Amino acid sequence: RAGEEEGADCAAMQDFWRLRAERDVLLSYGAGRNISEYRDDRHAGNAAEVQRQMTLFDPLAQTASIAALLPSGKLSAKARPTLALLLERVLKGTPLQVHEATAEGPEGQLTFHMHGVYVCPVDLPDGFRAIVAWLAELCMVWYETNPDARSADLASIRAIVLIDEIDLHLHPSLQRTLVPALRDALPGVQWV
Repeated sequence: RAGEEEGADCAAMQDFWRLRAERDVLLSYGAGRNISEYRDDRHAGNAAEVQRQMTLFDPLAQTASIAALLPSGKLSAKARPTLALLLERVLKGTPLQVHEATAEGPEGQLTFHMHGVYVCPVDLPDGFRAIVAWLAELCMVWYETNPDARSADLASIRAIVLIDEIDLHLHPSLQRTLVPALRDALPGVQWV
């Protein structure tokens, strides 16, 4: 009898996670949300869902979708405008602005304007670089798992995002405003 109950519990749990995977994206970020031009392939053999959680367990792991932010990488046609809109709303009042197109960078490459200078994602200050990395990954994974979703529709994004030490390397004013700005910009995302 105990084996039957355990089997039923296991089946119920599998159904729960299958439904969650169909409806929501699950992303996790540890305190080390690295973004660099150095390619880290140590976790490449793991499933994509596992790779998205690795910064929680490996302080040297890079954000899984980092390649899209590097000089040779490109954000998808849907993720780019969504990320630009999201960053504009979340980082409002900061010196960092998304720069849509630049003659210096390749087509589709994300660059920023900060204090009168154009900056690539890898050259941003640590706090901004981390925010850009995990928000870019959220947008990319959302469109990978929901290909029919409309671009730049922030209200449609459904996810569960766990972030350890979200305030790490952020200016105190941004530490106070980041979480409320995320909640306002992404009402369908649960932040932990």
